[in-house]
Amino acid sequence: MYLGLHSPVRHRRSEDWPRPDRSRWEAALPNSPGLAHVAFKIGDSTDDLRRAKAHLDALGVKIAMVADHTVSESIYIEDPDGNWIEVYVDVSDVWRSDPQAVATVGPLSL
Repeated sequence: MYLGLHSPVRHRRSEDWPRPDRSRWEAALPNSPGLAHVAFKIGDSTDDLRRAKAHLDALGVKIAMVADHTVSESIYIEDPDGNWIEVYVDVSDVWRSDPQAVATVGPLSL
């Protein structure tokens, strides 16, 4: 498992996606660095992510969002303080030929 912080990339989102309540973040001091979320790599396949979702579901963990980022697939949950946690799998190296591919967010069905 890898611990990684994503770079501050603006993601393109479709309008039908749920929007997280960012009021707490927006109320932070203007000069504070902030942290949108922390991410943990849990595997290299959609099946690995499906197993993680089944485990989270079995534990009764509320899933905040499931996303297809083209280069990775992710599940987002919130910790008790409202911090977002992403567990993800790398599924493509398309970013090597198309760097803009890392800035995508689309629906994912697990």
